Amino acid sequence: MANMNGSGRVLIAAAAMGLLVAQAQRVTAQAQKPAAPVRIVESVPLPISGTVTVGGDTSVTVNNAATAPVPTRDVDRVAREAFQVGVVPTSFSGSSATRDLATVPAGKRLVVEYASAWINAGGAGGLLSVAIYTGSQAVNDLPCTPQGQNALNFVYACGALTRQYVNAGETLRFSAETFANSGGFFRVLVSGYYEPAP
Repeated sequence: MANMNGSGRVLIAAAAMGLLVAQAQRVTAQAQKPAAPVRIVESVPLPISGTVTVGGDTSVTVNNAATAPVPTRDVDRVAREAFQVGVVPTSFSGSSATRDLATVPAGKRLVVEYASAWINAGGAGGLLSVAIYTGSQAVNDLPCTPQGQNALNFVYACGALTRQYVNAGETLRFSAETFANSGGFFRVLVSGYYEPAP
């Protein structure tokens, strides 16, 4: 071992370098300790005052019990005016009934939220259609359910939650058509609200 040739020395030097590199990769940086220990003196969660900004792709989840709901406010509600119009039982002849219900005043728009009708159609055949519509012919057909019949009459109840807009100057109308030309009776109720025209 006293006589080492040049290649042996190179081999030993390479092995020593390999060990040094391997040791250098195992070293991990440690966080710097704070100058003074951090101690939370308030109960968790900490109260926050002032303005708080959340950045990034974060989501907020509110988990309130039903006994303590999150307060909300509909900012458009103040500008709304309740609307309801009804037509008491009215007779019609022939196979159709029509009735103007309301003309929307200037500066307003009517939002219809619910419409219902009761139809007593005389004669055989029953009811063909029931609708509320505007002067611009925007039609909203109401689904109807037979309530009963006898030898002379077919009775139907119609109604639907809806969202129909009637602009200023337009007239909201009601129509019903029967298969027979025997007339009958109808009543109507429409409700919603006026809002400022857009």
